[in-house]
Amino acid sequence: MKNTNTLFHTVISTYILALFYSCGGIKNVADVEIITSDIDNFWEAYEQYNASKNPHFFDTQYIEKGSDGVGGFIKLRIQNGGHLAITIERYPNYYKTIETTTKGFKSYIPEIKTYLKKFKELYPSVNFAPIYLVIGAMNAGGTTSNKGIIIGSELYALTDNTNTSELTDWHKNATKRADYLPTIIIHELVHIQQNTLGSIFRKRTLLSESLKEGSADFISELITGTHINKKLHAYANEHKTDLIKEFKSRFDDKNYKDWFYTPTKDRPNDLGYWIGYEISKAYYDAMEDKNEAIKNLMESKNPKEILEVSGL
Repeated sequence: MKNTNTLFHTVISTYILALFYSCGGIKNVADVEIITSDIDNFWEAYEQYNASKNPHFFDTQYIEKGSDGVGGFIKLRIQNGGHLAITIERYPNYYKTIETTTKGFKSYIPEIKTYLKKFKELYPSVNFAPIYLVIGAMNAGGTTSNKGIIIGSELYALTDNTNTSELTDWHKNATKRADYLPTIIIHELVHIQQNTLGSIFRKRTLLSESLKEGSADFISELITGTHINKKLHAYANEHKTDLIKEFKSRFDDKNYKDWFYTPTKDRPNDLGYWIGYEISKAYYDAMEDKNEAIKNLMESKNPKEILEVSGL
């Protein structure tokens, strides 16, 4: 059971985020800031840490100098300089081989801006937000806050030369190639739209959570041509009949076990992303008015109706 204080803070944080973006947000692509300075700060601190093995440099040269994005990535993620140092010592060769890649993330800005324009064409009511590229502790790929979209860039830095030998199975599944960076940003931008005041007190079920994540994958694919869960889909499509049957027997559950956020045995974690994508795509294909379909998927006010129309 969730700690009452944790649940209270989660609700309040969601309320603040929803209120912030429902009051307007950023409307023009030209006004969207993509902040990469934290990546440079991290690698400067990393160099000093490697020379001294003193984690204090991560506190003073990275966290304290950091943007609002670093500030929004502290709780349960970066935590502090000591935690970053422990993570780096656990995966030293991985971090060593992603430095050049992450420093080059500025080169993706034109592509990201192009996809932001496509997003506005697809959904004119979009509320944009600042985008922060930070370096974290290998435990979160992306999130949204009242400061904007925050991306844990270290999980989107794979190239043919990246050393992944130290990574756990979870990390090998969670890490993505660097060219997925624009796609995860669009995925998180969908979540910004979903965080409306009406969604705060909506009943959360396996179906609603699956639609939240799966529709973000589906819409990001419409915009960028891909989504971030290709490995998951490869497994799920081979077991489609059994998975749909299982999901239909549980879709109204408040328990997400075997579908989200918990380790699963004998199958990949987080299959809710896949089933939510399947429902979203089937719903979109079934709707004559595609603009209405996108609006409904973005707002997701009636998950059961979306499931019914999908025919899944």
